[in-house]
Amino acid sequence: MSKTRTQKYSKANKEARRYDKILKENIQSVIWALVERVLKIDVVKTEILYPELAFTIEREADFVIMGTSKNGEETVYHIEFQSQNDSEMVSRNYMYSALFNHKYRKPVKQIVIYLGNDPLNMKIELVMPDFTFKYELLDMRSFSYRDFLNSNIPEEVILAILCNFENDSNDLVISQILLKLRALDKSETLFKRHFIQLEVLSGLRNLEQIIHQIRQKMPITFDIQKLPSFQEGLEKGIEKGIEKGLEEGIEKGKNIGEEEALHDVAQRLILKNAPLDYIQEITGLSITALKKIQKEVNFNKAKDK
Repeated sequence: MSKTRTQKYSKANKEARRYDKILKENIQSVIWALVERVLKIDVVKTEILYPELAFTIEREADFVIMGTSKNGEETVYHIEFQSQNDSEMVSRNYMYSALFNHKYRKPVKQIVIYLGNDPLNMKIELVMPDFTFKYELLDMRSFSYRDFLNSNIPEEVILAILCNFENDSNDLVISQILLKLRALDKSETLFKRHFIQLEVLSGLRNLEQIIHQIRQKMPITFDIQKLPSFQEGLEKGIEKGIEKGLEEGIEKGKNIGEEEALHDVAQRLILKNAPLDYIQEITGLSITALKKIQKEVNFNKAKDK
């Protein structure tokens, strides 16, 4: 393998580990709510398992959960999150299925949720002479971002960045996500943490630049030097220019950017006929202010006809 190819492979693995870390931090507290949301599984009791297997495995399972149905039947749910296509996924899941069945003596259901941006091409079946092994493969892009944006759990709201934006623009969706997080988070510390996680995950959709642009319009007061994008700038040797640009953008956001950003988001949601109470929840603007914006929108629409 050439040096250039090795470097690219190493960089890809580094990025994958970075995304995996954020996902595990976020999803630990909402894993079953997420599974119920995307799979519509009806389970009344769950317990996260931490299996100690008798075999050495190169990669540990992401999440293993014992789910109990209404009639008392137990099923082991093995859930993996993938930010890249993995040619070994079907073989590895086959191995896990046998190990978990042997350890817990329960049926095993396996789900892989794909988060990457490349076309999905992982095999889901392993055909043997006497039987066929199969797991369930889901693509986050097949779900509407609204399903996650409407949640009142910040960790779920963040995952909206990986979903299908439908016909909405990138900046409108990202603005809604940021405003929803700010409304849900009760402290700057929490908002800072969730913002950084959102910024990292946005890399899976090549949306970092839009995140940066919107950030400058919003009153984000935490230390910009802790952001991944700032650290990347330092590594490239352009820390002075980035530092100045970010600080100026944030300072501007504190003064006038917030009002302009909220007005812009409200205006575009009104154009999409979103209910005013929903827009109020997202932006924090009063119904009176929203009705005024609505009149402006209707006036401009009439003028353009």
